[in-house]
Amino acid sequence: MSADDLYETDFVAWTERQAAALRALPPESNALDPTYLAEEIEDLGRAERRACESYVLHILEHLIKLASGASEPAQGWRVEIDASRRRLAKRATPSIRARFDMDAAWVEAVAAASVALSAYGDRPPRLSTTAPFAFGDLVADGPSIEELIGRIDAAMLKGGAL
Repeated sequence: MSADDLYETDFVAWTERQAAALRALPPESNALDPTYLAEEIEDLGRAERRACESYVLHILEHLIKLASGASEPAQGWRVEIDASRRRLAKRATPSIRARFDMDAAWVEAVAAASVALSAYGDRPPRLSTTAPFAFGDLVADGPSIEELIGRIDAAMLKGGAL
């Protein structure tokens, strides 16, 4: 795949390839500072991964709160889930999707939802440490919010460590 094609289809993979190419340049052959340029380019890719992680955590936390039957305004959470799913679909490159640690994000989201639910006076659900979703389930064209909540309900029935 050409660099132009990769830039258009998977920006994160493009940043990684460009950083490696810069690091491979002999330092004496040009006026560039390949070490720092490579780091800056990699930072662009890391920023994309962090943005996607933030969207995923936001989606998961609100889904958990909806599944728990929390007393706070559920409609607002649904609106935020829909918006975050659309943003995630726009920014999630193939390399982000392939490397994303959904179980780690799930554990973090369960912890955040538990804190929020406790603050609302609601009892946090007991959930396993294994995410009931794949990354692709959370993007805008994935399963409906109701189906995702149903998966959390099924995970609650199993109990678990969290």
